[in-house]
Amino acid sequence: MAEENNQELDILVAEDSFKKLLNRLPGIFYLYEHINDDFYLKVWNKHHEEVTEYTAKEHYNMKPYDFIPSVDKDLIYETCRKLMKIEKVQVKSAIRSKSGIDTPYFFEGYAFSSNGREFFMGVGIDLSNYSVMERELEESKQILEKLEKERIIRNLNTQNKELLIFSVEIAENNKLKKAIRKQIEEIEKLNTKEEIQQALFKLKSSIDADTMDDAKWNAFKYRFKNIYHNFFDSLSHKHPTLTDSDLLFCAYIKLNMPTEQISSLLNISKMGIKKRRYRLRKKLLLNEKDSLNHYISSF
Repeated sequence: MAEENNQELDILVAEDSFKKLLNRLPGIFYLYEHINDDFYLKVWNKHHEEVTEYTAKEHYNMKPYDFIPSVDKDLIYETCRKLMKIEKVQVKSAIRSKSGIDTPYFFEGYAFSSNGREFFMGVGIDLSNYSVMERELEESKQILEKLEKERIIRNLNTQNKELLIFSVEIAENNKLKKAIRKQIEEIEKLNTKEEIQQALFKLKSSIDADTMDDAKWNAFKYRFKNIYHNFFDSLSHKHPTLTDSDLLFCAYIKLNMPTEQISSLLNISKMGIKKRRYRLRKKLLLNEKDSLNHYISSF
């Protein structure tokens, strides 16, 4: 999986449109991956090479404080660690080029995760010409927002598509169950043996036509874990009293499914969903002011 993710990143960086977009930035652009409490440079623009004087080959996997004067190295390291917790930071420091030239810069970074990996990306604006800093920063932020929107759309299209397909299949299965239950009720009203046999034959045909077994449920859980790797483990570890049924209900909430869709998937009424949410809140020890959806989305 890590190899596939690296290939996806390489393919994205290799795209001419992506390179042109990065090189249009008025300042430097960087994207670091957070690995084992450290940070490794994966993507940068041409201006980054020009300012730091390092070659493209030297750039790969360098750390943010490799470009910083000694006096600010601890500041930058702690700022990077803080960024992974609060998702956005701003900081001022100098960039020291390979030849030892220091240039004052203003940095702004944004943290995000993708396919179980943690990253932060950001821009740096040269403070030597402070009068144009605000304009350049706004332009950079607009481009970053465009990149972030494209990344979110790409993730939604590739990661959640299969989950939604499985959800629809499960909903269709529940409709089949309701139809079978209705047929059984009709059979109970029949009088002759011949009528009952004919009705049972039709019922068996319906079941054979579209049988939903545990395999699809397991497939759904497997797909879910591939996208939200630690969701079930983290939730179960913190709340060991949760049953498999509770965890599945939490998974639907994690996907931001509306009540109507969850009701169809679980084959229970809207009132039943309300009761399930109430019991789940008690198991999770949430008070009245706590949002169940927000709490579950934090895992």
